[in-house]
Amino acid sequence: MNTPAEQLKGQVLAGGWVVGDLIPRTGTQTGGHFSCSYLVTNADGRTAFLKAMDYTRALTAPDPAMALNQLTSAFLFERQILQECSDRRMSRIVRAIDGGKTVVAGAAVEYLIFEHARGDIRAYLDASKQFDLIWTITCLHNICVGMQQLNLAQMAHQDLKPSNVLDFEQEGQKLADLGRAYLHKQGVSC
Repeated sequence: MNTPAEQLKGQVLAGGWVVGDLIPRTGTQTGGHFSCSYLVTNADGRTAFLKAMDYTRALTAPDPAMALNQLTSAFLFERQILQECSDRRMSRIVRAIDGGKTVVAGAAVEYLIFEHARGDIRAYLDASKQFDLIWTITCLHNICVGMQQLNLAQMAHQDLKPSNVLDFEQEGQKLADLGRAYLHKQGVSC
């Protein structure tokens, strides 16, 4: 049986975003066990990536109250840290462009909408027929700039890996998935 977060296809969300097909999980994906992913489009034809929180999966954990608390805390923390990155105009951090909640099958589903990348850097590397020194140096530079932007704001990513470096056609690479970041001013991380 599908959870409410797995039933968003066709929903029209606040901001005019229309939810497309559920993006199936692949064997190479890491993280995201309590969320579902979709592509969404708005009236202008802009495509974005939607991350929907799946609270119902936490209810099957051995300690549902603890799992719900951790999931809710992580979602609120990620939303807060993304807002801080946006307020500071961090150019090498993936932006959350919208967010909110909708109701499906009587249950609230909270979501974040991110700018859409063509994939993480693994997809580019897998498709490359030969080593591209310029792309590699540019990618490393963009990763370092993203880390510097976070560090200047007294934040630490704490989960940097190829799947969390997204590749954009025009803008190059940006860091994603700040759900486990550390924010010094509050002395907290998730």
